[in-house]
Amino acid sequence: GANANVIVDGNSILQDAEAAIYASDNAEVKIANCTFNKNKIGVHIDYNSILTTTAYPFSVFGNVQFTCATSLNSPGSALDVNNSAKAKSFRHIEAIKANLLKVGLNIYQPNYFDNAEYGIYSENTALEIFNNSFTNINGYVQAPIGSTPIYVAIYGDNNKTSFHATIGNIVNGFFSNGNNVFINCTNGIFLLEYEKINIVNNFLDSPMPDPFPGAPFFRNGERAILTENAFIISDYSNIIESNYINGFDKPVIVTHLTTNI
Repeated sequence: GANANVIVDGNSILQDAEAAIYASDNAEVKIANCTFNKNKIGVHIDYNSILTTTAYPFSVFGNVQFTCATSLNSPGSALDVNNSAKAKSFRHIEAIKANLLKVGLNIYQPNYFDNAEYGIYSENTALEIFNNSFTNINGYVQAPIGSTPIYVAIYGDNNKTSFHATIGNIVNGFFSNGNNVFINCTNGIFLLEYEKINIVNNFLDSPMPDPFPGAPFFRNGERAILTENAFIISDYSNIIESNYINGFDKPVIVTHLTTNI
């Protein structure tokens, strides 16, 4: 709620919730050294709250694990394609009009996002994402044409507000193969309508498995990096460089973007 102050630390476990943390109206929340498990939404931030790696006002430090070890128990969780209890979280972090979303630091304390439809989902929010691992952000089916894509590790729809998105840094941090690591994800990084985009030194490895008759299979390796309709208000440049991409059907898709690749 408004002006709340919450600290989550000390190996805490937040589990089996519709939204384990719901922060709005400039709530102050600090998160470190804890686990989010089997939540439909791990952390929801909206309306001028700020998720940042500094001590104020909304912090996600290192050593935070977002996962879904077994099927969800929360009452509003949907069923999967086999009408079984859904075995994936919906969104580990959801930020709506949150001004700035910072997740991770370039130090040896990474965050882990596993087994969800979205790792990080945002709308009208600046993004700075460093030193994170995304695994098994995948699913059986694709979204219909014209609808919001599903099974995306990092999704940002900025709606042409004056925000930037920085995914990765030339400094590796914890992982030896890249600043952020994406393994077995249907889609890697989708950024729509940002003023400035930097996607640097990320490791994306998600080979598509061979289908077999009569059974659904998790779809990996469709689109690694997609950017659409980035626009320039100032003298910012857009950079996509030094990324390792393997196994994706469409490695990089860029539309209507002033960029250096």
